[in-house]
Amino acid sequence: MKRRPTRRAPVLVAACLVAAIVVPGDGSASSLQETWAGTMEEHEGAIWVTNPSEPLWPDDGEPRFELELEQVFGADEAPEEALLGNAAWVTVDDSGRVYVVDGKASEMVAFAPDGTLLWRASGPGQGPADIEGLNDLAWDGADNLVLLNQSGTRLDTWTTDGTYVDSFSLSEVSINRARMIRFIDPNTLYLVDNGTGEMRSYRLAGRPAWRLDRSAELSTSWTDEIPVLSRFFADMEIRGDLVVLGSVFAHEFNVFSLDGEPERRVMRPETGFVPSVSEGTQWYRGFGYLRAPVRLVDGKWLTGAQWPSNVTNPVAAARRDRQGERLSLETHVELELYDPEGRWLTSMSWEHPDTPGFGQLAAVGRDGKLYTSAMDPFPQVRRYRVILRPPGGTPESDR
Repeated sequence: MKRRPTRRAPVLVAACLVAAIVVPGDGSASSLQETWAGTMEEHEGAIWVTNPSEPLWPDDGEPRFELELEQVFGADEAPEEALLGNAAWVTVDDSGRVYVVDGKASEMVAFAPDGTLLWRASGPGQGPADIEGLNDLAWDGADNLVLLNQSGTRLDTWTTDGTYVDSFSLSEVSINRARMIRFIDPNTLYLVDNGTGEMRSYRLAGRPAWRLDRSAELSTSWTDEIPVLSRFFADMEIRGDLVVLGSVFAHEFNVFSLDGEPERRVMRPETGFVPSVSEGTQWYRGFGYLRAPVRLVDGKWLTGAQWPSNVTNPVAAARRDRQGERLSLETHVELELYDPEGRWLTSMSWEHPDTPGFGQLAAVGRDGKLYTSAMDPFPQVRRYRVILRPPGGTPESDR
């Protein structure tokens, strides 16, 4: 164990509400699906879903879902050693234990399902058991955690009881760096990189002597419509057996297979979304963005989006910003639920800062519980139970 993070004053951040809803069934009646006014078209093997201006689940004055906070990890009243400087990387095992990398302290922290601190380990530096430039954290489905460490160039293995095992340099399999990692099974690791001008996936097998099993470029049939810069700045995640990419240039998300084949492009064009702005290869003002969605256990998608509601000309606003004019932005935030095929079901929206931040999506447990990483009112991880209220049905929630 090494140094502890000091208690920090509460920090208010722009809310990016991302949550997961777990329901036992599809949650949408066939009669409602028949009234959906959007389109689904095939383009070179991928399905393009264009959603209409109204959701499939009509608004009847009652919220279609609600979040019930079950547990806070790193709570304000917790012992000093359990407090977090931040919680940028989080994973959860099947028993409900929560593993957090505190980026401020460069330490790993483990909590029991009831929020009790289990252990704290590692520290800043470039040594075999040190953390610096962490890119991701994954549980292997068995007894180990793997950190994508040292700016995405090294894999560090720890046991789930906080014992350092070994390190592996990705240069040994000719990978310069990676952005994210997920386990397909305890001996097969999937990596994605988007730092070389293209998005590329790698599959490693045979731990602990990792070998490169396969690699593929994540290409799209609509490459010309997705700016290259989106590959650098958009949110990207591995969700089960799929790779999903959010967007900073459009109100949409894109879905790929692990082999890099485009599968689905889901769009909501009629929202007033204000895109980020770039000129050539320079990205110089971030306005709107849509997070890579969560893939729920029943196949639904859930994502968070936000954009300034008081910007009508993003190019002109970005240029004023570059010239030193301070922009006062009014942020619109949405939590959006889609069915497995990409049809927009319903949304929850608000104007920041009137609604407290629920934080950014961190993980979804095997039992369907949602975990978010938040800074308001203090750095913490939250576990949510989400209750869904489909039209014409009874409330459904995780069991």
